Amino acid sequence: MPIVWQAETNRLPNSFWIYKKLPPHPFSKTVISNAVMLASLQSRGFPKPSTNDFSLWEDKGPNYPGTIPVYFFISPKSATISYYLPHPSTNTTDIPADKMVVQRAWACAAQLGVNPAQVAFKEMTSRFNRDENYDDLMNQLCGRGVFLSRLLDGISFTGIGDDGANGGFWIEFGSHGQVRGFSLVWPDLKRNELQQTATPQQIIACIRAFKT
Repeated sequence: MPIVWQAETNRLPNSFWIYKKLPPHPFSKTVISNAVMLASLQSRGFPKPSTNDFSLWEDKGPNYPGTIPVYFFISPKSATISYYLPHPSTNTTDIPADKMVVQRAWACAAQLGVNPAQVAFKEMTSRFNRDENYDDLMNQLCGRGVFLSRLLDGISFTGIGDDGANGGFWIEFGSHGQVRGFSLVWPDLKRNELQQTATPQQIIACIRAFKT
């Protein structure tokens, strides 16, 4: 069976770097303080820089039978700070315009120590209210977000950032500009190995050999 290669390859680099994670270290006091303020959790106090994880759980009482959700999380090991508003509002009024959302995303990223030269605007995200069957009600927009993807050698991460698994900064705003959630994923990385980019012929050979 013939394999016809039609993918554009003239823009592919001849080689690319493979990175490795460096040992984790505490987030700075400034970054932690700004994250707490961004989440409007200053009444809960400000944790000190540490290599240990820090979490805030919903107050469900001592006899709550289910799993208690975490809504603010600092993990030096995964180099992550995340926040998700418990029971976010379904209010659809005064959702910020896209231009304002993007501007605020850049400003908030800088507050968390992100160098603007090391990220790029990747994608807008949307949150819709859901009905009792958990189907999105497409006409009820309740949140608008931005993913600023980390760049490694000019290459951005995949995804839209709202799952807390991709390098960069994601933030979402709701009614009247309320912060509904954000995620910073920023491990220390170091170039480890330079690899050559596979040619179309090599990729086709792998496909024929079922090594995809």
